[in-house]
Amino acid sequence: MVITASLPGLRTDEIRVTIEDGALSIAAEKATETEES
Repeated sequence: MVITASLPGLRTDEIRVTIEDGALSIAAEKATETEES
């Protein structure tokens, strides 16, 4: 089985792929930089 996911704007270190109880989960968290003034 091959699964392909398009996750534009994310780096591989921001993506987490897990399999638990037979369920595949793909999660991503993108930190945004804020500028302080």
